[in-house]
Amino acid sequence: MFDWQRLHASEIALIASAMKTHGCAVLDKLVTDEDVRHASELAERLVVENGNESVLKGGQNGLSGYLLSELHSDLDPFLRELFEAILGRPGAPTRIRQSSRFLAGASHNKLAGYYHFDSYVISLIVPILMPADGLGGEFVLLPNARPLHQPYIVSAVQKALCDTRFMQKRLASAVHDGRTAHLPMRTGQGYLFIGHTSLHSNARCIGEQRRFTVIFHYGDPHEGSRLRQLGTLMSRRYHAVMNSLRL
Repeated sequence: MFDWQRLHASEIALIASAMKTHGCAVLDKLVTDEDVRHASELAERLVVENGNESVLKGGQNGLSGYLLSELHSDLDPFLRELFEAILGRPGAPTRIRQSSRFLAGASHNKLAGYYHFDSYVISLIVPILMPADGLGGEFVLLPNARPLHQPYIVSAVQKALCDTRFMQKRLASAVHDGRTAHLPMRTGQGYLFIGHTSLHSNARCIGEQRRFTVIFHYGDPHEGSRLRQLGTLMSRRYHAVMNSLRL
């Protein structure tokens, strides 16, 4: 297990600098082999129960408190200091948001290759099952694609444009022109990046390979924005109505 106690403020500052300069920082041996095995077995069970298709968990259903629970509890002070190092100032206390992406089956092709920004400043990906070398599933990153400090409305418009089919095709073409980084991932390591400013996705897996990851998000760059609060409320109402229509 990664030793958080040995990290000094100067080392956290170096991690923040690597994220801003190179796009990603890697924490070696973040979780133990035993934790990886336990998490991957749980993920496999959920995928099998879902007909060997992908399972996505987020928010209150992100398996927080159960999947990698010890890591979740240890992360808070580290992410708080890292958040302050990236912003250059203290930030408001933020809860860690945990999500899980267990990609498998035909549905995985619809989820892979989708480029997006995260709503939170810091993103930490912990792979618990990855395809064998050469069989896809790499982390694809286009760092520093937009500023960190900008109004919420600008970020919202950028996200909406990014979600269009036209822009997704443009972004997919960037994969082949050298502007993106392709990072093979190793289970048990932690991959830190500034998800709010970096466009990112994952490469498709070849054949029947599966890709299971746990993601931790921290730091809302638009904390306190009334416009964001209104947008969140409208989104929740929209999804509530759509879910009721499916009943």
